[in-house]
Amino acid sequence: MSKILVKLLDVAVFPAALIIAGKACGVMLMNVIYRLSWDVESVTKAIVVPHIVYPSYDQAIAVASYSNLIMYIVIFIGIAYIILKAFYLHDSHISPQLVLKLARVNLLKMVQTSFEVYHQAFVWFAYQVIATIFIVINYINNITYGWVAISTTVVTLLTFWILVKDVEMELQKKHLFNAGKS
Repeated sequence: MSKILVKLLDVAVFPAALIIAGKACGVMLMNVIYRLSWDVESVTKAIVVPHIVYPSYDQAIAVASYSNLIMYIVIFIGIAYIILKAFYLHDSHISPQLVLKLARVNLLKMVQTSFEVYHQAFVWFAYQVIATIFIVINYINNITYGWVAISTTVVTLLTFWILVKDVEMELQKKHLFNAGKS
């Protein structure tokens, strides 16, 4: 396998597990907070998991909506962390003062290359887009509240804009660096 594919697989496993845990914790949290009664229905055609059944449609849509939101928040925290690393701990963006501070406390390993930062950003953003599509499809099928679909779509678009700005900064710095070599 190519180095890029191996790196993508390497950085994709942890976020996927975290997202699944976020969704499951969201379902459990909603059940506990609202003291909902529920039952597990075994479905022979289910691919991965059995269905959780609620006595009313309103309870089911509330749990689906808020668990989707919690799952999305987990993804947003992950991508926000990567964006912060991209802007402040990226080897091409980092300020000399921050390098000195990190060196003093023996944390220079926090500084990452473009290869590392952009692979992580790609994986987290891909999960964010997939989750947004999943939530919008759930909204279209009347399984998720509209405000959840709208807010996740807006946040995903803002995240995309921020990532594009970081890539522009990277390309400008590389262009200036390469222009100085000529």
